[in-house]
Amino acid sequence: MLRTMSSRWFLLMVLGWLAAAGNVQAQANAPKSAPAHSRLNLKCTADTGTFARYVPFGDQREVIVRRGTELGFNYGLEQSRRMVTVKGHQFPLVRSIAILSPPPMRKGQAPMSPQAAKNYQPESEVLYLPDAEVLIRREPSGFSSAEVEKILAAISLVE
Repeated sequence: MLRTMSSRWFLLMVLGWLAAAGNVQAQANAPKSAPAHSRLNLKCTADTGTFARYVPFGDQREVIVRRGTELGFNYGLEQSRRMVTVKGHQFPLVRSIAILSPPPMRKGQAPMSPQAAKNYQPESEVLYLPDAEVLIRREPSGFSSAEVEKILAAISLVE
């Protein structure tokens, strides 16, 4: 009986060791874990902890970052979606258009020009990070594609 118990004990030990070794191997082959925190290395003009404004190029254009309870904002109608790489990780960048109501016309007022009407249909891109949403205005008077790449390059990720 003692011999049977010790052989069972030995078998359980070997199986446990093999399971642990397999788990270590699986962890080594697993893809990188998602970063826990992100940071924008840009000039910040306002930060409440859950809502921040950044001015990346020193002009009036802003990048808005929402965190915590501010996450999940409705940015408008989705136009397109693509994956972008930020510091070796893939994240969705969603382009959307918002439909805003212009003020009512007053009696005798001239109709709105097409350029002015574009202000009521702003196009933006939102980068969805694990801990934040980064809103980048594209049209009208927004950031160009090259400037968006510079903004994405200014994001730091902490795992």
